[in-house]
Amino acid sequence: MEQTIVLKNVRRADETCTSVWMYWMTINDLESYQPLIRSAIQTADNSFLTPPIVDVESYLGLQDSNGDFVAQIGLLRSILGPYCSIDTYYVAVPPSVVGLYETCQTSLFRAMANDLQGVRSSVDAIPYTLLAPTPASWVGPTTAAIRALFDWQTPTLCPATV
Repeated sequence: MEQTIVLKNVRRADETCTSVWMYWMTINDLESYQPLIRSAIQTADNSFLTPPIVDVESYLGLQDSNGDFVAQIGLLRSILGPYCSIDTYYVAVPPSVVGLYETCQTSLFRAMANDLQGVRSSVDAIPYTLLAPTPASWVGPTTAAIRALFDWQTPTLCPATV
């Protein structure tokens, strides 16, 4: 059984810096090296690999002030490898979910346009509920639950492609 999966075929958009870490594309390499007057061509005299070596993870500010990868960043990096070596798969939201979202949003906006105070009163009347989508045992950055997902990995995880 074969399946074609397109990697990193996304429209270019200015987003928050956190999305850059997982949606890394060739253009990001070029934009990172340009102000440093570095080349992505490894044999060039000004290659990003010639001293002083340009570490893209440091350039993105993924380390703390001591140069360590801590908390969730450290966990992901220790299991999967450096951020720029990780390929992410993009899974489209099912059309039925998109339709539900659009219907709810349209209905809400229509109701707000007709009776903003009524909508506000209805929302304020909803009793407080604490939502905890993440199990309490997963809260720490060294969670065994995340590590269990990658038991199949070898002890040498760098570089990793998932």
